[in-house]
Amino acid sequence: MDKKVCYMDFISYAVEFINEYGIDITYDEVIKRYSESHRHFHTVEHLNDVLKQILKQRNQFQTSDLVSLIIAAVFHDIVYDPQRRDNEEKSVEVLKSYERFPISDFRLENAKKIILATKTHDKIHELIYNFNKIDCSILDRSYDDLLVWEEQISKEYEFAGWKEYKERRIKFLELSIPEHMNNEDNLKRLIDYVKNNYLS
Repeated sequence: MDKKVCYMDFISYAVEFINEYGIDITYDEVIKRYSESHRHFHTVEHLNDVLKQILKQRNQFQTSDLVSLIIAAVFHDIVYDPQRRDNEEKSVEVLKSYERFPISDFRLENAKKIILATKTHDKIHELIYNFNKIDCSILDRSYDDLLVWEEQISKEYEFAGWKEYKERRIKFLELSIPEHMNNEDNLKRLIDYVKNNYLS
């Protein structure tokens, strides 16, 4: 990794990077989107973390794939409202609105496919699999990190009511275990926490 990546905020670096590939979004526009008041996990910090992981692994990717991954990262949660069902589609629309050139570019098309695939986390392509693994890396972290994440997600879904939230959250966490067996114990502890710490 070059010194520019080491000494700059990862979002700043990513914005400058994708500007070179015809995506005319500014740093301030990205920060404004990811700083919306209803966000507690899907924030600037999450975006910076995703970009940091991609850039640390940059030597593992072909240049064209790296371009797609960085574009996808910047835009993957640029529209985020937990009460919507079309955040991914709307995020792709926002990406399209910042494209400088009205031509098809396979790197842009791959970025759009990656964003859309974050809806279901399907492993339909290695590049999509790699991005989803990075985006969901919280599931591989310590129990203390998982508790912080849980608090953030529960705040984003307060509108749903605790009964519905609790049921859906437990189902999500249980379905996540097979893909994160290395952290099974911590995930099961988190499931027990969710079971015991929300009103029914």
